[in-house]
Amino acid sequence: MFMKQFIESMNLIAYDMEEMNNGCKKALTFIREINEISQINIDFISNIGLSIRQQMDFAGQLEKEAVVLQKNMNELESAITTFRLE
Repeated sequence: MFMKQFIESMNLIAYDMEEMNNGCKKALTFIREINEISQINIDFISNIGLSIRQQMDFAGQLEKEAVVLQKNMNELESAITTFRLE
């Protein structure tokens, strides 16, 4: 009788251990998925930062082009004024 209860208890413990193991495997899978999603988010944010830096560079270049264009417009305006006076 005692041996039968002992074996049943051991089987129950083995079953519980297997359930715990399955729970740990599921938790590990979720942790890996969260890690993967986090890495994707980090890459995405990094790409956004790069894009913003490129846009700032382009805006700086555009500002330089605007200055050159303004200078050319002033020179053209001066040339037109000179042409009218002659």
